[in-house]
Amino acid sequence: MQFRKQQVEIDEELLKYIAKETEGKYFRATDNTELKAIYDEIDKLEKTKIEEFKYYNYQEIYDVWCY
Repeated sequence: MQFRKQQVEIDEELLKYIAKETEGKYFRATDNTELKAIYDEIDKLEKTKIEEFKYYNYQEIYDVWCY
């Protein structure tokens, strides 16, 4: 597997504006060190527990024979 730097054109001002308007935060990493720091910051954010329900639908695929 081969990696290479790729030129990326983004509208940073727009992304920052969207983050501000939605009370979010804008992140941009240009190397692995910055990416690690961003992940560390995201990990510190509030974690909300979500209650999850699982439902199962069982279907009999054979009949029991009674004699």
